[in-house]
Amino acid sequence: MKYISTRDKNLEMSFAEALLSGTAPDGGLPVFKNFPNDSLNLNEVLDLSYQELAVKIGLLLTDLSKEEMKSCVDKAYSNGFESSECPIAIKSVDNQIHILELFHGPTAAFKDMALQLLPQFIDLAVKKQKVDKEVCIVTATSGDTGSASIYGFSKSVNARTITVYPDKGISDVQRAQMENCGFDNSDLIKVDGCFDDAQRAVKSCLADSEFRQQVEANGSILTVANSMNIGRLIPQVVYYVYSYAELVRTGAIKLGECCDVAVPSGNFGNILAAWYAKKLGIPFRRFICASNENRVLADFFKTGIYDRRRDFVTTLSPSMDILVSSNLERLLFGLSNDANLVKELQEKLVTEGFFEFDVTGSGFLSGCANDNETIETIGSFYKETGYVLDPHTAVAIKVVADLKTDDTPVLVASTASPFKFPETVLKALGETSNFSLERLADISRMKMPEELSKVLKEGFKEVTLVPEKELINVLKRDVLNHEK
Repeated sequence: MKYISTRDKNLEMSFAEALLSGTAPDGGLPVFKNFPNDSLNLNEVLDLSYQELAVKIGLLLTDLSKEEMKSCVDKAYSNGFESSECPIAIKSVDNQIHILELFHGPTAAFKDMALQLLPQFIDLAVKKQKVDKEVCIVTATSGDTGSASIYGFSKSVNARTITVYPDKGISDVQRAQMENCGFDNSDLIKVDGCFDDAQRAVKSCLADSEFRQQVEANGSILTVANSMNIGRLIPQVVYYVYSYAELVRTGAIKLGECCDVAVPSGNFGNILAAWYAKKLGIPFRRFICASNENRVLADFFKTGIYDRRRDFVTTLSPSMDILVSSNLERLLFGLSNDANLVKELQEKLVTEGFFEFDVTGSGFLSGCANDNETIETIGSFYKETGYVLDPHTAVAIKVVADLKTDDTPVLVASTASPFKFPETVLKALGETSNFSLERLADISRMKMPEELSKVLKEGFKEVTLVPEKELINVLKRDVLNHEK
């Protein structure tokens, strides 16, 4: 499998090259040169375990051997997840709503599904490319990617991580996970700004060819753990394929029947993975893109206009507090197959703050929920079903309720554990004073993730607050300042 840039079809990369560069050299994103459309036999998929399916899909979408892929998958999912047999779970609240729980990994968020496998890919790429340099993994986070990257790369002998996160907006649990991780190969940068500021700084470093050369001369290779990296997307495709098979196995749908997918989305990578699953042959009908008050994606799929020229809102669903969705660029390329157009649109987004693109017939629907609606949905859904939603999944449930017009089953991606947002969830459930993890466990009758309780009790590390205007220089300094 070869990869090309979303902005230049003639710019080819191997899987290892795409992993270690993170983004394409021209600033675009690596995408599959020849996507293996309709390559999955649904009957065969039904007989595969999660790990076996991960190997199968990995072989379709990479240039790794079966032995290499199996080794990576086995290392990724052998420990750190609640179940050694399957890292995900599906809870059917009725015959139409099926919740895909993606938060049973070491940091209790869906990012673990990819960020336990990405380090294995990176380590293998280093060997295949015969790189005798340290790999510096930079990560911009709106809350969950940071801790998942830190934990994922904690055992890598070749890598160190630098995580850039906003001072405001993330939950106390998310902050504690990053600041109290205790891993020597992890550095933190706290910015007086939002996720888009962090992501812009990371992209700027990756796009600076002169800086990359300086990094290499200094003994490192620079790449990224955000979903700009193709190694993040491939593992996410797996859980959508597996989930469809599981719905068939449990009798929720019949083989070949369609279902919809609903995803709370900020940077667009998670829902894009579901779209790739459809291209492989999974009969997903519609893709419901759910936004919070930062409704740039919701507006785009309704109007065809992507417009970041709006006020940024700090919400109760912080992992979706994003105005520039990186992975949308991959969808634009997939729908148009026109790298020149994608380049033009991305340049217009930078210079003018918006672009237009016809999304008619794309299969994407969208909607949004504000904070009050999010709180109300958590409370009402619990009363109706006994199931406790986190603030991101609640946004998706609200949008599904708004858009659902028939009896087609909906697979709803649940992207984080409610224990990562105990105060918000407990308020929604009627609690007025005790916002502890223990109290949430009592009310919800759910098992409390012990690791979250541990880091939260340790307090917070003192991390210097960096002004947004100084962030790029500080990030570059930290990338260069290392001990080989």
